[in-house]
Amino acid sequence: MAGYVGDSMSNDLYAVARPGERYFSVAEANALVPLLQRTFEDVRTARAAMRGHLSALRQSGDEPDPLTLEPAEGAAPDVVARYRDLRDLRDQVLDRLRQLSELGVEIKGADGLCDVRSRFQGRIVYLCWQAGEEQFASWHELDAGFVGRQPIGDASAFEGSLLN
Repeated sequence: MAGYVGDSMSNDLYAVARPGERYFSVAEANALVPLLQRTFEDVRTARAAMRGHLSALRQSGDEPDPLTLEPAEGAAPDVVARYRDLRDLRDQVLDRLRQLSELGVEIKGADGLCDVRSRFQGRIVYLCWQAGEEQFASWHELDAGFVGRQPIGDASAFEGSLLN
């Protein structure tokens, strides 16, 4: 497969950048933290408002289709307005998360769990951040997930692609 070196796909993934893929040093990842904090606070607020609209619609006997978020034909004006607000909020959340993704942030949970790729000891790993953390202080293997988090330790051991 282009972008990786090694004898088989089961080997560790060695850090040869794929076109368009970004790797972060710990300092580069930490520079994102204020943006991550603002973004996920906005997402939390929007999701709470969405839950309020969904609850109000359900209490009025309406069961929104999560794929379309369209009111039934002939719905009352207040129901139509709630659906419009719900779609607008959904679009805002998706847009904010898309913006992070375009920076190289991999969203693992809309509640504020995300990873960025880095190079560590010749292989690609994730630097991990969760809402409420002041910095990227953990990392894990690509296939390890949240439970495989380990402390970063020596930040200089993690390489990015922007300044290298």
